[in-house]
Amino acid sequence: MLNLRYCTQITDAGLKHLSTLEELTNLELRCLVRITGIGITSIAIDCPSLIELDLKCCYSVDDAGLWALSRYSQNLRQLTISYCQVTGLGLGHLLGILRCLQDVKMVHLSWVSIEGFEMAL
Repeated sequence: MLNLRYCTQITDAGLKHLSTLEELTNLELRCLVRITGIGITSIAIDCPSLIELDLKCCYSVDDAGLWALSRYSQNLRQLTISYCQVTGLGLGHLLGILRCLQDVKMVHLSWVSIEGFEMAL
């Protein structure tokens, strides 16, 4: 487990340094306000063993991050994306591809409409 919660100075470039942690299973990135879908893509590609990922209040994480998780994080079981900038399209894609997900916390997704939630679920 690696807990980087509230390390608000970490950027996408900083996340790239986690590429050597191929066996990382649990990553907490809560409130890393400087990371985007680019950083999440790095994590998804470089940490294929990831089972739990917390992105709550990573305000700039968007659909690009979800698409990368859908493609590269096939072991992901728990995901928190509350307060991220994801849309119904990204959410639907993620939930449609990652059948292994058991728990997705998604509070206050202001970019997802009711119709978007209906399509995703």
